[in-house]
Amino acid sequence: MPQTPDNNRHTWEGLEKYCRTLVRRGKELYIIAGPYGSQGTLKGQVTIPQSTWKVVVVLDRPGSGVTANTRVIAVNVPNQQGINYDWRAYRVSVKTLEGLTGYHFLDNVPAARLGGGYSVGWGDGRASLPWNKQRVHSTEVNEVAQILHLPNKPVKNK
Repeated sequence: MPQTPDNNRHTWEGLEKYCRTLVRRGKELYIIAGPYGSQGTLKGQVTIPQSTWKVVVVLDRPGSGVTANTRVIAVNVPNQQGINYDWRAYRVSVKTLEGLTGYHFLDNVPAARLGGGYSVGWGDGRASLPWNKQRVHSTEVNEVAQILHLPNKPVKNK
């Protein structure tokens, strides 16, 4: 997905570097990332997102499973120049990202870890990450939907 230089080279890269540090410390990560919105297209074919989002589930050790203490990091980074280079400035709740994208990501993670009024279920089915069966590293949301057998819902463009 097209990203501005400040987003890709600094803010987004900073979060990726932090994730690599966590892995070197023995953590296991599950990462879902994707675009949100539209600022137009490149050559009339590739959508330039308004922002880029990422959800990172941090397990204390490989295979440990999700617990009430499972750490969840969620960010929504503006896809523009002149943004803050520190990814922490763009932390949001998973519920916020679900509201933006229309997707339901982590109903296996205790609600307290996800931030503000989180509710499970999609209304037309539940979507659970297969924590102990398959790793989801980093992919665009439509591919995640296929992996998780989610209803076919395109990302909202607002």
